[in-house]
Amino acid sequence: MGFYAQEVNQTVKDMNLGDMAIYEAILSKDGDEIEYKFDESADDEHLHWILNYNEFIAPLVSSIQALTKRNEENEKKIDDLISYIECLKK
Repeated sequence: MGFYAQEVNQTVKDMNLGDMAIYEAILSKDGDEIEYKFDESADDEHLHWILNYNEFIAPLVSSIQALTKRNEENEKKIDDLISYIECLKK
C-alpha cells in the first residue's frame, strides 16, 4: 500500500499547495539521470518519480490535529443536543 508520486503531484497542484518537497521527478534520457527537478514539459515515460515520505509527517500531523479538534467540537454539539432532547422529554 502506498502513494503514487504522480497522484501526489496532481493533488498538490489541485490544492494549490505550491512547490512541495514530498515528491521528485528525475528526468532520464537513455538511462542517464540528467536532472533532479520536475519539468512540466517532460514526457512521463522519461521521468522516474520518487516520494519523500518524511515530508508527509508535518502535513499529516497538522491534518490529524485539525480533525481531532473538529471531532471534539462535534462531540460537544452532540452532547448538547442529547441534553436538549432529554430536557424536552421531561
